[in-house]
Amino acid sequence: SFSESLAAFPNPANEFVTLNMNLTNPADVRVEMLDLLGKTVNAIDLGWQNSLNNYRIDVSNMSMGVYFLKVSAGNMSFIEKLIISR
Repeated sequence: SFSESLAAFPNPANEFVTLNMNLTNPADVRVEMLDLLGKTVNAIDLGWQNSLNNYRIDVSNMSMGVYFLKVSAGNMSFIEKLIISR
């Protein structure tokens, strides 16, 4: 389970977004970027993780706009609104 919450910065993002998250227990982690309709536009399977420490995602090839960053760990998931602007 998530001890606190997911930290995603900078937000708005330009070229990269950095994720920090602590997990109470190790879990299989997947990061997805969803558009406003809920369609997955980018997905990264990170495998078994204890935490995410300054994990960087390249968003430089994504269109400007509003997205949802969804991080799933085991049977838990956390969603953060992310704006990409340039």
